[in-house]
Amino acid sequence: MIRDNRRQTSDFRSWSRIGSFGLISAVCGLLSVVLIGCGSSLPTAVEDLPLFPTETPLPTLTPTPEPEVTPTLEPYTIEGLKRFFADTAAGRLAGRQDLVNRYVGQMPETPLTSFDEAAIVYQGPGRKVEVIGDMNNWSEPTPLEQLPDTDFWVLILTVEPAARLDYKLIVDGQEQLDPRNPLTEVSPLGLRSKLVMPGFQPPPAFEPVGDAAAGQLDQEIIESTALNQTRTIFIYTPSAPAPPGGYPAVYFLDGTDHINLIDTPNLLDRMIAAEAIPPVVAVFVPPIDRLSEYSLNDDYVNFLADEVVSFVQRSAQAGLTAADTTLVGQGSGGATAVYSAASRPETFGQVISQSGYFTLRDDIILRQFSLRDPIPVSFYLTVGTYETAIDGDSVGGNLIAVNQELAARLTQQGYRVILDEQPEGHSWGLWRDRLPTALQIFLNP
Repeated sequence: MIRDNRRQTSDFRSWSRIGSFGLISAVCGLLSVVLIGCGSSLPTAVEDLPLFPTETPLPTLTPTPEPEVTPTLEPYTIEGLKRFFADTAAGRLAGRQDLVNRYVGQMPETPLTSFDEAAIVYQGPGRKVEVIGDMNNWSEPTPLEQLPDTDFWVLILTVEPAARLDYKLIVDGQEQLDPRNPLTEVSPLGLRSKLVMPGFQPPPAFEPVGDAAAGQLDQEIIESTALNQTRTIFIYTPSAPAPPGGYPAVYFLDGTDHINLIDTPNLLDRMIAAEAIPPVVAVFVPPIDRLSEYSLNDDYVNFLADEVVSFVQRSAQAGLTAADTTLVGQGSGGATAVYSAASRPETFGQVISQSGYFTLRDDIILRQFSLRDPIPVSFYLTVGTYETAIDGDSVGGNLIAVNQELAARLTQQGYRVILDEQPEGHSWGLWRDRLPTALQIFLNP
């Protein structure tokens, strides 16, 4: 029994070993099947197993492409404004005004500008909103587009990158400043809103050198025989004493506008103190009947040359020669300045014409310089590239074209002439900012 038990035990142990090995073999076989099914196999003998682990190169990973992300537009740029307008117009009517209120509530001052675009924005009451200004020569207003069922209006313009333009809004027929734009420009008819593009170059700032006293502005009365009138002029005298040959003299037509709108006496103070120009006497001549006086009127030319200049030479020791005498005018005043110098070159040796209206009286000024021998007069012609149809006249009011033509004729005849074109309109801002450059050239020979 004992032996039998042992045999049974031995058999049991043998069976256990056999059973265990068989079980392991079965599992391994099953695993092999699985691995083979996956494209792998197990080694079949012990010698197939490596003695040492081999270096298996890392698999080459193909980078997962980054998902494309559409950049979010800055909402207060030209493109952001376009997107807002389009998306809101396509959305539900019920929520549009609320979207506009939130959008405009965070909007910075306008117009918005990019390299060559500007957006004029209006929010407020009105059935029709337009803009009138240098961009349309103050003639035919340009309408703003309304976002339907809101009080939001937008106009996007293509503008020269360095432009500066004056404008006003017209709301239901009434002109007004742009309430979202703090920048303004002066004009004889009141303030205008001002659009300044990113590429605009501001005029030079003149910082005084040392302590310089301001000049003195005096009012004088002249009894004019040429005009049969009593006339008022204003004479600016610098604080510096006159040089041995007398001061150079600069005569400004539209004299009161020069004093009241752009403070030319103060500009002269700063330029003299900064030593940008020598001490100079300035004479401001206001018109009484501008339309008549600045229509190439020979009586007015005689008034300037024989009466005003003579008075200043006697009283202020200024402009004693034609080379020391400069005449400045704007618009039809610019044409009058050129006409006066052409008529009296012995008196006026230098002319600064700003936006000269040279189509007056059947282009007489253009013909005048074509039919005569050259005279000893120098010309500085300033004009805006947006001055293409002043008063809605694309022929007579195309000042950029006629200034270019006059400059070409003067150059061909050997005159000293400078044509100064700027991306601006018919504006006192243009004339104020370009005046210092012209004065520096003429007063520093």
